[in-house]
Amino acid sequence: MAIEAAFNVFGAIGMILAPDYVLSLMVSSPSQITPLAVSLTQWLAAVVLALTAPLVLCLPNTRRAVESRATTYWTLGVGEGFLVPMFLWQMGKGEEGSGFTKQALVASAVQLGGLVGWRLYVLLGRPEWLGRYRDVKKGE
Repeated sequence: MAIEAAFNVFGAIGMILAPDYVLSLMVSSPSQITPLAVSLTQWLAAVVLALTAPLVLCLPNTRRAVESRATTYWTLGVGEGFLVPMFLWQMGKGEEGSGFTKQALVASAVQLGGLVGWRLYVLLGRPEWLGRYRDVKKGE
């Protein structure tokens, strides 16, 4: 969770400080890097940072943090799960229809698809990795 949070913060900072560059890696034509696209990219970065907060809050080994890890993973996984088919649908519209290059949409779908798969593996196959808080009584 800490590594994912760090990547999110790093990526979001890039989206805030250099949105033109980030967009240049994704759009099919430089003319699509408009003030609106730049603003929306920065807003998306703010959403990424907001969704990173629950990951950070799950890091400590406290009752509240440990018990919220599964909910955090489910919440993020559902959001990512909705984005993957959206990327694939937009890829079907072509570069002119979506404004994004096929490579950008495939890379986005693969990256988030991998995260969804990882979250499902942890939640359904290895829930013990999320931890379980135990009260330890004195003398134990």
